[in-house]
Amino acid sequence: MNYKVISVTVGGLLMCTQSVTWAVGDQDLAVQISKRVELDVETVSRVVEVTKEAIVENLRNGEEVRLKNFGRFYKETRAPREARNPGTGEAVQVPERAYLRFKPFDSGHERLR
Repeated sequence: MNYKVISVTVGGLLMCTQSVTWAVGDQDLAVQISKRVELDVETVSRVVEVTKEAIVENLRNGEEVRLKNFGRFYKETRAPREARNPGTGEAVQVPERAYLRFKPFDSGHERLR
């Protein structure tokens, strides 16, 4: 987990200090994996990228992707609907939209404990 400490000073006085966490990105993940499998970071980065592309391609083809002891990626489609513009009250059509979803398996939850 990456941490960043943010300090705010006013007139030379320390007003507050806060520790903020942020998500691990593709590159961070590639570095972690490369250390474990003893491959160069560039190769692992490419594998991470190709894995994401393969997941999306399978979802576009209507298939879900299951990763053993982890979870499943699937596509959820929201039907077209009519909505209202809150400023004018005018009715507008909202088109159909597909969403990427992930549902962890129970075994995935257990691995976090």
